[in-house]
Amino acid sequence: MQKSINRTDEWQKINQQYFTQGLYFEALPLYQNLYDIKAQELDNDDKARFANRIASCASEAILKQNKDDQSLSYTFWKYLDKYLQLVMKGLKMYQIAGNMDDPRKRLKEAIELLLRFEQKDLKQNIIKWIKRFIEITVPGWSHDLALSVLMEKINEERIEFKRDGEKNIANTKLLAEVYLDLTQNEPLSKDYPTERARVMNILSDLAYFQGGENGEEEALDWINKCLDIDPDDLFARTRKTYIEERQTVREQIRRFSHDANVTFGGLNSTIRTTQKLLDKSPLADDGLNQNLRRKLNKIEYNLNHLQGIYYFSQNIQADKTMPINPVEVIRKLTGPYDKVMAQFEIKIVPEDTSIELRTDVHYLRLAVENLIKNSLEAFQRNKISPEKRSIKISLLLDQMRIIFKDNAGGIDKDIKDHIFEPYISSKGIQKETGLGLYNARKAIEDLLGGKVYLSPEQPIDGAQFEIQL
Repeated sequence: MQKSINRTDEWQKINQQYFTQGLYFEALPLYQNLYDIKAQELDNDDKARFANRIASCASEAILKQNKDDQSLSYTFWKYLDKYLQLVMKGLKMYQIAGNMDDPRKRLKEAIELLLRFEQKDLKQNIIKWIKRFIEITVPGWSHDLALSVLMEKINEERIEFKRDGEKNIANTKLLAEVYLDLTQNEPLSKDYPTERARVMNILSDLAYFQGGENGEEEALDWINKCLDIDPDDLFARTRKTYIEERQTVREQIRRFSHDANVTFGGLNSTIRTTQKLLDKSPLADDGLNQNLRRKLNKIEYNLNHLQGIYYFSQNIQADKTMPINPVEVIRKLTGPYDKVMAQFEIKIVPEDTSIELRTDVHYLRLAVENLIKNSLEAFQRNKISPEKRSIKISLLLDQMRIIFKDNAGGIDKDIKDHIFEPYISSKGIQKETGLGLYNARKAIEDLLGGKVYLSPEQPIDGAQFEIQL
């Protein structure tokens, strides 16, 4: 009995000297030459081995060796087609239903190459090649293989940072739509209900976070479709409630936006007047007045937060001539959290608490609050107890600079270069994601003309951010 081609000395030599060393581009012509020499004596199994290996060399040369050669792409598609045709004929010794690593890799490579280089009829071409794998109806292939690879690629594309942001969002949406197209008919829609609901959640996420005039409506539409499949999907139910509440609130804001600034101004004036009355009271230091003062400070804090969100959501132009006391602003923002959720330390340089800066207090307050909350969320995520949490804020007033330093565990290296992008978060898809630092950056850079960034040197046990006004 003739031994299979992959056990011959010629095959093993190419495999050991080139292929396993990652020299795919160099191995490719050697495998092709060996195939030409042996073609007449090869059975169906060995031809499949050759087609699979040659397709693998071509794709790996492109994707791993970064070889810019159009002939490689042509070779990949040619031999992938051969490989699938041979598998369709049926294999004997070369198992097609055992180890499925090779077919999974070939399909994944096919999708990746299409996403990178195919512009015309991209969706149709992806569907065409996935269907080629679906048509092979032997155990381990068909829908089980093709749809699991597609779902894996959707998730990879969702968190792909190497591509342009808009590109990988568009790719995620396209692949998600392909998944729904391929599973829309019975019995597939019944065989893959959880997966379809999961894809609809992803599409809802993309529509919501991309925004646009109809972003929320599209997100809500996908959520409703998801809930039709799985009424108990907690994420979809929570997002639906959140969007509907947000729409209601925004409608109310639209209706009363004309009166908003007048209302804020009146309430701030009332708070300041009440604070002055408490200061002048002969019983200013008694327990009741102290309690009233704390309640009043909490009302002022929440009112300032609401006013900052309102300014931000309406994209109201910043007033960068506004004289503010940054020390007072920082202390009022840290007050509700200090000694309760973390230990705050405020350092002022020079040590003059009366120094004023000229910038918009609403946007500065919003940015600082988001940085504080980012640290607090990191503490909670890493299960650090409140007494061990440290947030140090340095106000370098002569440099118009504010430095935030925490010991919350630091930033995941995989997202470090992308933390100021929208919807980037280490909290995962099942939680509210990725807008705190993006909003801080937008408030400081887009609206105040400053900079917010990670410090070049980071603490070992935490993160350090800087605001340059």
